[in-house]
Amino acid sequence: MKQSYAAIGLAIALTAALSSPTLARGGFGHIGHGGFGHMGLGHIGHGGGEAIMTPTYVLISTTRLNDKDAFINALHGLADAVPSFEGRVVSDVDNPPSWDGTAAAHVTMLQFDSADAAQRWKDSDAYKSFDDQLKRTSESSLQQLQGQPVARPADMANARFRGRRGLDPKAYEPLVKEYDTTLSRMHGICHGC
Repeated sequence: MKQSYAAIGLAIALTAALSSPTLARGGFGHIGHGGFGHMGLGHIGHGGGEAIMTPTYVLISTTRLNDKDAFINALHGLADAVPSFEGRVVSDVDNPPSWDGTAAAHVTMLQFDSADAAQRWKDSDAYKSFDDQLKRTSESSLQQLQGQPVARPADMANARFRGRRGLDPKAYEPLVKEYDTTLSRMHGICHGC
């Protein structure tokens, strides 16, 4: 019985130590987990100078290749074009394994720093050229996916080197309040454990 109390205590301690509110109080860990999208914080980081960004992903799923060499050339042009729009290729896979259903012939995922950056790319001549090549060389679909807010790596590194946090503590107030409420409930449940 004492082992199960110890296991529960360890689980609570790890949850508290690795949660986003702990990070807001100066802890360490990966920022971006904790359901920011449900906390009404989606507006944080859309500007260029903030430490939190909300990335946008573009998923290019190709079901059939009509001209593989021309398709590969289009992807090379894509990889060269997106960095000027605050974007990068995060995945580029031929015949990815399927967990369920029919696998795509090719999947490419792009990441942009914001929805605005992705839209600037979509409105550009570089996108129009890529889209024309994509339509000629394959049967593909493009989807835009909103990511979870994360710390900008450069801002976090600069904040560490300058000896300041780099994050706006007010951005985490709702998370800290929710954490405190949950912790109070947990203390009430485990009181006397």
